[in-house]
Amino acid sequence: MRALWRLAAAGAVLALQGCAAIGDQDPGPAAASGPAGRSTADAVRAQGVVDLPIEIHHGYVLVAGQVNGQPGRFMLDSGTPYRFFLNRNAVPLTVGPELARGRAGSGQAIVVHAALDVAALQLAGHAELPDTDAPPASGMQAADFGFLQQLIPDFLGFVGAPWMAQHVLALRYAPAQLLLADADTGADRLQQGSERVTLIHFAGQDGALPYALFQLGGIHLRALFDTGNPGSLQLTAEAHARLTQAGALHCNAGPPVTCVPLALHHGPHLLESDALPLTIGADNRIVLGAGLLQRHVSVWNLRAGTLDLRRDNSR
Repeated sequence: MRALWRLAAAGAVLALQGCAAIGDQDPGPAAASGPAGRSTADAVRAQGVVDLPIEIHHGYVLVAGQVNGQPGRFMLDSGTPYRFFLNRNAVPLTVGPELARGRAGSGQAIVVHAALDVAALQLAGHAELPDTDAPPASGMQAADFGFLQQLIPDFLGFVGAPWMAQHVLALRYAPAQLLLADADTGADRLQQGSERVTLIHFAGQDGALPYALFQLGGIHLRALFDTGNPGSLQLTAEAHARLTQAGALHCNAGPPVTCVPLALHHGPHLLESDALPLTIGADNRIVLGAGLLQRHVSVWNLRAGTLDLRRDNSR
């Protein structure tokens, strides 16, 4: 089961794509590191660069935290349009009006509500209320993600794109590391020890996910970037046949059918990815998640609309 949801147009429908296991065993929450009462933004201003402890499980980025005193773990998800999207099944809180509804890919009903009484929220020990001058629950949403707790028993919810956009972030998968710096001035500090493979300028958003234009074996396709997804590939039947015949795509017999993109380019730069599950659809698109990101240091600057894929010189 894949621990993700997606909000459709006008906030009316949710879609959870198929789910995949996060880990074979629950390792328990990571130790908190931030000083009480200081947010990650405060820490970045004071220190310049903050090393936020993370765990990686099957390509998913997990961060320890607390909500209203309840400890657990969040998932970092560039496809979540809220700063924090809470699991009301795990977090003690009161919910308000319904905001959206839909179904998970595996069938579970998802109903999004406003979260009304979030008095305290910590991320790796850093206090992360949305605005100290606003009501405590300002801007927070919640839904019942209890079905995901069979995968992450202490699942608190998602950390989304608005939180990520506060900073420039450098993400490494092995060893697991997430560095935060100032979004306007800190990118250079996060590039030390690595060299650029390609700099991606986002062309826009597809739903909540940023995207850029890539090529696969000469076919143009939309590439969406998702920290909460191993990755996936959708092709028209015509494109699938053409790419397979040209040797630009290597697919197994399935089921399920998975394919390795052998000629994936951003401009002149050839990029490698793990095998991705394939669906035949109305257009050509690729979701680039852990299958590609784990091969790089990825420096995210959502405020500037860029993703810098870099080679780690220390490896």
